[in-house]
Amino acid sequence: MGGYSGTKEEINQKQRDYYTRNRDKMIGKNNLWKQNHPEQVKSWRRERYLRNRDKEIREQCERNLIESFIERDCCVFCLEINPFVLEQHHPFENNSFKVTLCSKCHSLIHFSTSKRTPDILEFMIN
Repeated sequence: MGGYSGTKEEINQKQRDYYTRNRDKMIGKNNLWKQNHPEQVKSWRRERYLRNRDKEIREQCERNLIESFIERDCCVFCLEINPFVLEQHHPFENNSFKVTLCSKCHSLIHFSTSKRTPDILEFMIN
């Protein structure tokens, strides 16, 4: 392993130290190689896109769905439109995003044994 000896942790630390000392030189060499091999870079980027395409499409669909929930004036599950029973729900902790639910669906989510709102939203996306 590059002339290093010692335990795995010691080798990893030596490699991190080497990278820290030579970071700019290594990045420069990397960028130079990318400039000299544009077809290989293009091929790698294409392969990475194809590997992650389904995930990226799914994430975009989730973002679109969430954006559409924000504007709703009805329950996103049962489509109740009575404004006196509609409530706002925060499906994800530490997030200002809210969805509109009727009091029945809201209580079902909060008092269910699983308390897995993101899974419910995932079910709605599919």
